[in-house]
Amino acid sequence: MNTVLWLPVEVEEKIIDQLWDDPPSLNACSRVCTAWLPRSRLHLFRTVYLYSPDDLYLFFNFLAQNSKYSSRIRTVVLTPKLADHRGLLESAPVLLLSRLLHVSSWIMRYNSLNHFYLWPSVWIHQKALAQPSIACLGQYRYLNKLDLIGPVVFESYGQIG
Repeated sequence: MNTVLWLPVEVEEKIIDQLWDDPPSLNACSRVCTAWLPRSRLHLFRTVYLYSPDDLYLFFNFLAQNSKYSSRIRTVVLTPKLADHRGLLESAPVLLLSRLLHVSSWIMRYNSLNHFYLWPSVWIHQKALAQPSIACLGQYRYLNKLDLIGPVVFESYGQIG
């Protein structure tokens, strides 16, 4: 005779919540039973990592077809892997503005292959992208954290404040 152990919902949710930073385990939990799926997805979709323009394109299309997940996303991490992916840093905040209304944190990681300039007089080919990217961040209603990690160049202190 098989015995099925039932846990209170609160205990199940505490177990899943302890795995908030372990995507493989959250994936496994999401497949245990249908009751665990919503809580697992809550954590799986909390932070999104984008590494290339292709990732951005796929993610944008995913959100277009699955808009219910957009309200779960709180943090977007942009980490271009190649020098020619630097457009990801400037285009993602603009492109995703209409889809990610509840984002509270943007993390933009730069490496030695890409610098992010916040004024139009340097690297003219970025002029049209850098300014709208930074300007649109103010339109994210719940944004309270912006991490710029790596070589970021400001023309003056006025651009920081």
